[in-house]
Amino acid sequence: MKKIIIAILTLIAIPTTAQITGDGYYRIQNNGSERYITITDDIVGGIDMSATTVDMANITTWRGFDNIKSDPASIIYINKVGSKYDLEAQGISVHAITNGQAYVALDYIDEDVYTISASAKGVSKSLYDVTSSKDYSSVADYGEGENMYWHIKPINTTNNYIGFTPTLQTSDGWYGTFYAAFPFTVASSDVEVFYVDNYKEGVFQLKKITDDIKPALTPMIIKCKTNDASKNQITPLVATTTAPSDNKLRGTLFCSFTYEHEKNVKFEKNTMRVLALNNAGELVFTTDNSSLTKDMGKYYIPKNTAYLYNASALSGDYKLVSREDYTGIKDIETKAQSKVSKGTYTLSGIPVDSNKVLRPGVYIKDGKKVVIR
Repeated sequence: MKKIIIAILTLIAIPTTAQITGDGYYRIQNNGSERYITITDDIVGGIDMSATTVDMANITTWRGFDNIKSDPASIIYINKVGSKYDLEAQGISVHAITNGQAYVALDYIDEDVYTISASAKGVSKSLYDVTSSKDYSSVADYGEGENMYWHIKPINTTNNYIGFTPTLQTSDGWYGTFYAAFPFTVASSDVEVFYVDNYKEGVFQLKKITDDIKPALTPMIIKCKTNDASKNQITPLVATTTAPSDNKLRGTLFCSFTYEHEKNVKFEKNTMRVLALNNAGELVFTTDNSSLTKDMGKYYIPKNTAYLYNASALSGDYKLVSREDYTGIKDIETKAQSKVSKGTYTLSGIPVDSNKVLRPGVYIKDGKKVVIR
């Protein structure tokens, strides 16, 4: 029997009311539980045609705006198709993953409140949030009372925004990593977006993404002046962009451990580094696992974040240095030559024994650049 994601089919539908003016990005909040929908994986679930049971384990809900204000998994793109709607969340397209079998529909109740339903291969289901007092829960295809009604809320810059909440504070600002399925523009002036275009033994450098539209599915490092998400807002867009080809970062949309919906990236010390601070408060990529997600004694990359892929399997941490310091190319004044440190060093300042045969590369010897071929 062919599998489809009824879980995603029943995620959302958009009404023809004055509040919905066209394609765009939204959040979906349950009227009864007040929890918001988030998408935890893109694994295709199953449907039993005889028992009419559906797999909706990849749709979870969170109570409290603070829990989802920085979460890309709560951002739903709505695409009107005739009298029904397609949607995309965390890179999942309903119509595409059902091989063109279904779209979603809804019944308008009042203002921004709707019931959500979908049909596929003779099975029709409505979406409910599970009755629970917990902040974190899941959805079902049955329920009671107010838990069958959903608010569809467009993304805005007041009470339904998405913004960064960085966790690493250095002397020059707040940093964090980010990975999302949608392109965006920066809505707050104090937010900068970077990626890692080069690293070597002990150090790495950043390259700023200067284009107004930041590309989708691009692992990146965010720099802010505050960790207040309301002041670090971004605006999701519908746009076609090209990701930088020299990016050394990788990202993951998911970190799920639900039965039959396990979608995650296990942390490997030999080939991965995660962003953190060293003892001096400097930004580093490290093997320290304190910021990772732990499950059954193993560590995983958190959802919607980025990590450095250590393809060369170099040892140790990598400290952020300026692009000038990374290349080691600096102006040297002639009158200051007497103060130049004697000896031979790598470009990152590590001393080497010049009496031994040096590996090919660029070195600084007695203050001058030397190329060993």
